[in-house]
Amino acid sequence: MAGIRKPTSIDASPEKLRRHEDRETLQRRDNLAAIANGIAHDFNNLLTPVNGYLQLLHTKYGGDDEHTEIYFKHIKTCLKRAEILVEQILLFNRSSDGTSSDLLLHLVIEEVLALLRSSLPSTIQLSGRLERKLGSVVGNALELQQLLLSLGTNAAIAMPVGGELEISLRGVTLGEDEVEGLPAGAYARVEIRDTRSEAYTDHQLERIAALERGLSVSLEAARRYHGQLIALNRAENGTIFRLFLPLKSAQPTAANGILPRGNERILFLDDEYMICAVASEIMQNHGYHVDTRQDSRAALESFRTDPQAYDIIITDQTMPNLCGHDIAAEVKKIRPDLPVLLCSGSVLSAEKMCFADGHLKKPIGGEQLLHKLREILDAATGGSASDPGAG
Repeated sequence: MAGIRKPTSIDASPEKLRRHEDRETLQRRDNLAAIANGIAHDFNNLLTPVNGYLQLLHTKYGGDDEHTEIYFKHIKTCLKRAEILVEQILLFNRSSDGTSSDLLLHLVIEEVLALLRSSLPSTIQLSGRLERKLGSVVGNALELQQLLLSLGTNAAIAMPVGGELEISLRGVTLGEDEVEGLPAGAYARVEIRDTRSEAYTDHQLERIAALERGLSVSLEAARRYHGQLIALNRAENGTIFRLFLPLKSAQPTAANGILPRGNERILFLDDEYMICAVASEIMQNHGYHVDTRQDSRAALESFRTDPQAYDIIITDQTMPNLCGHDIAAEVKKIRPDLPVLLCSGSVLSAEKMCFADGHLKKPIGGEQLLHKLREILDAATGGSASDPGAG
């Protein structure tokens, strides 16, 4: 009959169905990553002005009495916990592209412990002892998570009738030649300790062999981040794996707690009014001359009109119309010597950083902003850090 199409057969082969399911899984993951990134971005934009105004309040009223100082301390603690929650939201999202970033290692380990608890048999007692006040390390969260999961799973398989598995994190200071291949310095030490003591079945031996073949990959990952992975066999008492990763140096503080000052001219761009307002006040209180803009195109046109009007540009990466890295590229065409500082809540690729002179992580704290600002300006002029009392 005219106008009626003959129905076509549907290829429902297992291979095609598997490919369809894989595409759906990837799409769901990408959607979740986009949602997570959006939530983290909004939280960072809220936390930044709260951090900034807290510093301004502390500068004005701090030290008045003991109770006021306690209040400030408690608010700061709550803000830090909120920042850690944002880090957890971003942990998967920013790890999937294979790039490295600054990591709070206890957050990675907490994810590993949660995954192990959901997969290990009840005969294995899992525990964690984590030092949560350590500084950051540099690495890829997903890769480090997989490394620790492999070590934990390896240990669990080696305890066929049960036992104890403990993952601990602490800061250590190593001397020269204390650990092979590592220079002296401050490190984060992750220790995976098990109580393996029973004979293995053939199946367990096969799985352990497969996992131990992957240890060479884990060792390569540790060394790629300038760390080391070592194993300490204790015969019937089990095995200890120790992962050492160098801790990043703490941000230097000015003498007597006085923050660095300057008198340079700054163009500050962010589409959030509150961030512009608080950042401007903090920088002006420390001697700088600040022009804030929320419209990236208007800011760029203003710069083109008078390219010598500023000594540095600070811009949010996620801006309407023109992103931060696009602004940096346009600025460098006109004034290659002008430093540009990009702000974002997550790591930026080398491509996006190619025209930038530095990266400032959101949520931005007042002290963090002032230190980074001085660092970039001094590097641009070839000078040393300004006298904190100058300006």
